Amino acid sequence: MKLGSIVAMVCISVVSGGLFGCSSGNTSDGVKPEDKAQLMDANALAKKVNGDYDKLSQSEKEVILKMANGNDAQARTLCKMMAHPPNEANAGRGAGGQPSAK
Repeated sequence: MKLGSIVAMVCISVVSGGLFGCSSGNTSDGVKPEDKAQLMDANALAKKVNGDYDKLSQSEKEVILKMANGNDAQARTLCKMMAHPPNEANAGRGAGGQPSAK
């Protein structure tokens, strides 16, 4: 499995585990409005610093850390992934842009 795929899976599990838990007050898509707002804030912060977690202020880091359940390494990865999402055009391609063997 490629490193990019692993990073994407970690980010998806972090975001979905932290934001999409079952509870009342969810909208029709199952996400609470305050969780959507938190995701949008974190996404804007990550893009502002081009994915460089170290450029965030401590209060800004707290927003992303909360989504990563307090795990600094996951917060750094999440910040990079939000600023630079995987390129859908290259999905399913191996190293060098070649189609991966199936």
